[in-house]
Amino acid sequence: MTRSGRRPRVIMLTRFPRPGQVKTRIAAELGDDVALDLHDRLARHTLRALLALQACREAVAEVRTDASFVHAGREWLGKGPTYRYQGEGSLGGKLHLAFAESFSRGDGHVVVVGSDCPRLRARHLREALAALEASDVVLGPAVDGGYYLIGIRHSAANTALNTLFADVPWGTAEVFSQTRNLAANAELIVALLETLPDVDIAADVAAAEEALSCLTAERSSSARVSVVIPALNEAPRIEGAVRSAVDGGAAEVIVADGGSSDSTGATAAAAGARVVDAMRGRALQMNAGAAEASGEILCFLHADTSLPPGFAKAA
Repeated sequence: MTRSGRRPRVIMLTRFPRPGQVKTRIAAELGDDVALDLHDRLARHTLRALLALQACREAVAEVRTDASFVHAGREWLGKGPTYRYQGEGSLGGKLHLAFAESFSRGDGHVVVVGSDCPRLRARHLREALAALEASDVVLGPAVDGGYYLIGIRHSAANTALNTLFADVPWGTAEVFSQTRNLAANAELIVALLETLPDVDIAADVAAAEEALSCLTAERSSSARVSVVIPALNEAPRIEGAVRSAVDGGAAEVIVADGGSSDSTGATAAAAGARVVDAMRGRALQMNAGAAEASGEILCFLHADTSLPPGFAKAA
């Protein structure tokens, strides 16, 4: 929840997968089947990031497509998110509609992403929502001069909606810079995420396939055990728990910190864990850690507990 008590929303804008109507520049060189398959996998990859936040009750996940029959989205991508029609017109018009409808329903901060960024992760969405606690707008710049993510703070909605989506040369390398200029002219405070590549042309496909295959390999490696430790002010005990997991053969150790006021995070990191911030509450922290895990086997461990030597081989 935001400080205002409103639930944030994360939205994916994408096209319904119709042959010849998605990734058309890629299709022109590599064929409709290649373009359609890549579009489908990128959309599913992006949706996993949205659903990770929804599973942890950090945001509501929504998918907006160009299929006027909204149930078509569910038939394509499955249950989980809310599905809505994205509207007609330019990308700017579709973005404006997505934000306007969300804010009119009483949502908190709203973040919108496309479906063509293979290096997008759930952490980028979390970073965007966190940035909106202190900034009016957050942008995720794309390598090609556009942006893969845009978020708006609830309190800045009126100014942002009247400013950011008009007079933008959509589909050009000027989108990001022009959006920053529009925000500056309206005195909106802008936060930036890391720059990531997206997939628009055939030359982008090889890098996209590499990124997706690496992620798939992480998720499907046989017998890899991820240990998730929910923690809150466990500085005296967390090192022992983390080291027992590392020494016992864990492929990774994730400490989901619920807002510790002591050195829990630093101590866990020094012991070999990856620390992720999470909403306080054991179940929420466990979900947050699980959403970041890449192993096929999940082991949830109390911070005051140690795992036996060689536990991963028996998992």
